[in-house]
Amino acid sequence: MWRGLNWNKIIFLGIFLAVVSMLAAVNFIFELSLKGYRPVWRNTAVQQPVNSQLEADYPKQINGLFQKYILSNAPITTDHLTQLNEELLTVKVPAKYKRLHWQLVKDLDVLKTGADQTARKAAYAELQSLQDQYLWLSKTLAQFLLAIY
Repeated sequence: MWRGLNWNKIIFLGIFLAVVSMLAAVNFIFELSLKGYRPVWRNTAVQQPVNSQLEADYPKQINGLFQKYILSNAPITTDHLTQLNEELLTVKVPAKYKRLHWQLVKDLDVLKTGADQTARKAAYAELQSLQDQYLWLSKTLAQFLLAIY
């Protein structure tokens, strides 16, 4: 069966199919670009639109969550920390405060799980450092941290 085929024809056919496939792929990409499709590459940062209302409401929401536990005048238990963490996870976070929010959730989780004493102290210290970085949070967070210990 293979005796009648010329190797030159097989090589030509392979090269021809590769060129046709590449041309089809280029044509497909060109057609997508005409339709307005713009791919988002994995390693490029996607700029999120700034929602000024969300940025203005976020500090009020976070302070309100902490105030709820401070004003109760009851000792803050692990159940309270669990509930606070769950409430924090439902808050819509603007891009400006994502790092802060992640830090709050992470450190409160360490405090509630009853991890070893060094981890708890580190989480407590990180929460205290957030007071210096975010002045709008400092008073509420300081009162909350006093209520924990």
